[in-house]
Amino acid sequence: MNVNYPTDEVPATPEYVLELFREIVREWDERGDLLSFETTVSEFANEWNDTILFWWEFARPLNEFTGLNLPLNEWKSILSPMRQRTLREVCEFVASRMRTRQTIRPWHHIGGDCLPAGAFLTARSILTRCGADAREIAPSTPLEPYFLKYGFGWVGELRLLAPGQLPLLMVDRWFPNYGCFFGLAVGGGLILLGTCLGKAGELFQVFGLLFLLIAITISMVVHWLSRRRVELGDLHTFRDLAYALVGQQPRRRIQPTS
Repeated sequence: MNVNYPTDEVPATPEYVLELFREIVREWDERGDLLSFETTVSEFANEWNDTILFWWEFARPLNEFTGLNLPLNEWKSILSPMRQRTLREVCEFVASRMRTRQTIRPWHHIGGDCLPAGAFLTARSILTRCGADAREIAPSTPLEPYFLKYGFGWVGELRLLAPGQLPLLMVDRWFPNYGCFFGLAVGGGLILLGTCLGKAGELFQVFGLLFLLIAITISMVVHWLSRRRVELGDLHTFRDLAYALVGQQPRRRIQPTS
């Protein structure tokens, strides 16, 4: 089984860079979709971080996000003055410096090329680099266990290959059960007090153990009921993910053999 599926390299375009910027802003603000080539650098900086006031403050995170690592003074010509420069200038600048970018390679087979199958193989290849067993990943395999076990970095790699194609990740977070903490603290305190009092403190020890048992039981129940859930929009399987990455609707099952 070939698990190291390669990507294709194509020219980086201003449109691609714009989608990357929309993607990063969309993570914390739905207004990321409203970014356009006509958006000013000042407006873009405010969406990125509303504490940014000067072009050099904005150049640093842009340098890091794009991976260009250019001297800051090279950014000045397209970032300053911030109220007059537009996102079109920034995207053209970044694309010219990137030159090329990675994209999903279609799966080649006797019946022709299949882009969704290539997207599936790409996602599987990325996950195997994270430590997943490729033999366990099929088009019908659920996505959620791989979010919980391998985090979201592999999804970020897919977003770079196809920005704007995937919905946002929704995470139901665990909340601390302060009642359990209180029960554990009281139970431990009573046992400690009973130990210090010797024979006269046996009743305290009994109540302390009772508090501990109740707290542990409640903690286990709460943990089971509040298991973290991760959803990627309405995408539930790797097949859903593959078709979403290439902007297509599922039509048939993906059965790549490579």
